[in-house]
Amino acid sequence: FLLQTDKAMNAWDVFLGLEWLTHKNSEEPPNYSLVASGGAAGSGNLVVSESQAYGLLITGSILASWDLHAGTVNGADRAQVLKYFEGYYTFWKNMCKGSSDHFNNCQPNGKYCSDYSGSYVCLPDWRVYKTGGTESTGAATDADADAITGIILAVKSVEGDSPRPWWYDEARHWADASASAFFEFNVDKSRGDHRLLKLGSCWGGWDGNGNNPSYHSPGAYRVMRDFQMSFPASDRNGYSGVSTAEWDKLVITTYGLLQAVQCSDDGAMVPNWCTVGVDANNNIYHTGGSFSGSGTPQYEYGSEAARATFRVALDAAFYPEMALFWSPYLSSFHFRLDSTFGGSGWPSDTTFPNCRGPNTLSDISIFSSWESNTFIYGPTYSSLIAASTNIANAQAMTDAAGRILASSLPSSYYPRCWAMISNLVLNGAMESAGKTLRQ
Repeated sequence: FLLQTDKAMNAWDVFLGLEWLTHKNSEEPPNYSLVASGGAAGSGNLVVSESQAYGLLITGSILASWDLHAGTVNGADRAQVLKYFEGYYTFWKNMCKGSSDHFNNCQPNGKYCSDYSGSYVCLPDWRVYKTGGTESTGAATDADADAITGIILAVKSVEGDSPRPWWYDEARHWADASASAFFEFNVDKSRGDHRLLKLGSCWGGWDGNGNNPSYHSPGAYRVMRDFQMSFPASDRNGYSGVSTAEWDKLVITTYGLLQAVQCSDDGAMVPNWCTVGVDANNNIYHTGGSFSGSGTPQYEYGSEAARATFRVALDAAFYPEMALFWSPYLSSFHFRLDSTFGGSGWPSDTTFPNCRGPNTLSDISIFSSWESNTFIYGPTYSSLIAASTNIANAQAMTDAAGRILASSLPSSYYPRCWAMISNLVLNGAMESAGKTLRQ
């Protein structure tokens, strides 16, 4: 049983928020990029694979939850959402095509994806120009997982359409091939039965190679697993599907990493960056090494780390019956949020005090003024959908979080995206989308 709130922004208004960030390279056919800005994302002329993936995840979720959410709003137009999805999907494909012509994408013999024009790598370079063309090479695993999930959601949402959109069969193949490429090039398989997500096709992994808790998306791995399980092997050309057992190992390893780096004693927080290894008993542990990226401090629950909470909440939304996996991580957040809840919000200085994870000598601190920054509080509040009804304030906290997130969307890229995504979690659209996946 998951919680939701009608106090959050509705799914149609979330969709309308995309236009502000969308660069339309063409309308017919639609070719849309979701422009990023700030930090590693640049000054507004670039698209990171993360941003384009958010566009796919948001539109895919809205389509897959249409009947119970956006479709109930007066004036909502499903055709518009389909057009935006098609535009983001087309640009994502072009990103993949543009990443296929050089040898530094770390996907050898990886041209699994194809359309009428040829075969291409499925995992695009992480930063491109908003009009197209690679700017920085190598794939990013967080973006790849979000994008593949978004494409699968859209595919499942139109299976009953008559006629289906032109892109249906192509996107169905593209998603399946991308899932195989994801497992082949983005996952380290070098240590026994552990299947550890890397940071990208070209970097990250065990020990000093570094890792990031927020890149790990167990719900997305289950979505890819289930999609591949139902995909006919005879429809694959030049690649193989990944077994259910292998996908499950990736999920188990992910939760092993999160357990290893999360603060002890219900401190809840995880760091932006970490180093992990395997001990003599084959258990994952935080090695305590120094590692960071994207200009963010390692031992901070910041703009990177907060996304880990959303990604676990997404697992809960899509697979509520898998509480044995997601509940231990999320329950610490429920404890902290409940401990300082004031009826309408949370204080900045006492909700998440500094805390320390196992095997480290450094405290994790929360991003300054976290309660005023959507990219921290949005994904953090998304945990509340999985709060136990044994917590007296569970629904009241979810409603309060919804009211906070229902306010006008921020104008800048990163907080705006996280406001949109977090609203879709709290208003129940993500849970509804998960049910569509099972149809």
